Amino acid sequence: MINAVMTGRRHGPIHGFIDSSNMGALNPFCLFDHFSLQSDRKQAGFDFHGHSGIGVITYITGADLKHEDSTGETRMLEKGSAQLLIAGGGAIHKETLLSENGSFEGFQLWTILPTDREMEAPSYQFANNSNVPVVRSGSTATKVIVGEYQDVKSPLQHIIDLSYFHVSMDGEGSEWTHRFSGKEKSRFIYVIKGRVGAGERSVGTRQLIKLDIELNDMVLSAMEADTEFLVFSGEQLAQNMVSTGPSVHSNSDNARQGTQRIQQLLQQRREEVK
Repeated sequence: MINAVMTGRRHGPIHGFIDSSNMGALNPFCLFDHFSLQSDRKQAGFDFHGHSGIGVITYITGADLKHEDSTGETRMLEKGSAQLLIAGGGAIHKETLLSENGSFEGFQLWTILPTDREMEAPSYQFANNSNVPVVRSGSTATKVIVGEYQDVKSPLQHIIDLSYFHVSMDGEGSEWTHRFSGKEKSRFIYVIKGRVGAGERSVGTRQLIKLDIELNDMVLSAMEADTEFLVFSGEQLAQNMVSTGPSVHSNSDNARQGTQRIQQLLQQRREEVK
């Protein structure tokens, strides 16, 4: 069941697990970060910066989020909300986390886009916490952030086959079951807190589990009370992955065009705020 267990790397408030060094093994996923910070400030985040060639999913669990981007969107999202920015040929955005008690937590996931769509016009979707569906079964709750679980669909739908769930299990011994889509061969789990049993092995807090691609039916169990984890599965894309850091494309020409577009957007932004 478990192909590999990853502990990630900590850089300040960011615990990173997927980046340009290992993204090929988890195609279509090219970045996964867990952001966690306890501060005496009520605001944290990232000023305007750019991406291209990727889809960026931001899920905030420990703060409210103010989002601004070059598509013209400005949104205030409450704790527990999620958003999807398809950067396409190039987009810039600014993310500001707001918390009255100085506690901030969230997750960011990047995916590559199909070659024939990686340069398309950027687009933005969002789902406030109250609009993200939750499927309950006994002491287990499954929040459907992207995709579909047991015929319940999220408002956020990616342009590739992709599922993203937040599972909470209140009682030790609780079980969570899922049948993966046959198209979504790249699969992993991230433990937010507690301990999760998978087959004959178990993994703990802030560990990422890469699952076997042949696994279709999965049963996970809570080995501690109050266990939470994220589940990801996605369609593998048969294409190259060329990373520039903030962008990932299928070829160097598109990567260069995406970088140029981002620079143009940042320059326009600087001129607007003069």
